[in-house]
Amino acid sequence: MINVRVFGTISEELISTQTSESMESILENTIADAIKTEIIKNMEDISFLEIKSDDSIPGAIKWDAKMFVCAEEQIISSIQIMSQRLAEKFKASAKDIEYCLEPMVTDLKGF
Repeated sequence: MINVRVFGTISEELISTQTSESMESILENTIADAIKTEIIKNMEDISFLEIKSDDSIPGAIKWDAKMFVCAEEQIISSIQIMSQRLAEKFKASAKDIEYCLEPMVTDLKGF
């Protein structure tokens, strides 16, 4: 899994010449372009591609790419809820919770 973080600046000059609707569109497109670029740079680290032969078309291959996208805050919130439940339901200690969640953190490359 990769952590995609993009950032930038839009000049006051551009902001002052745009309507709020066009500024929203410009911002969305700017962010989308930056995210696409970052994902493309990290394609080798993203393991979501399945390739297999296609028997219906000789010599062809089928591919299926999947990606799950969520905000960092969603992951943090889920981890907090899992931790609370482990503590409440199973009386897990902080060390036990860390042990249970460690594989996920390792898979997320230290997130």
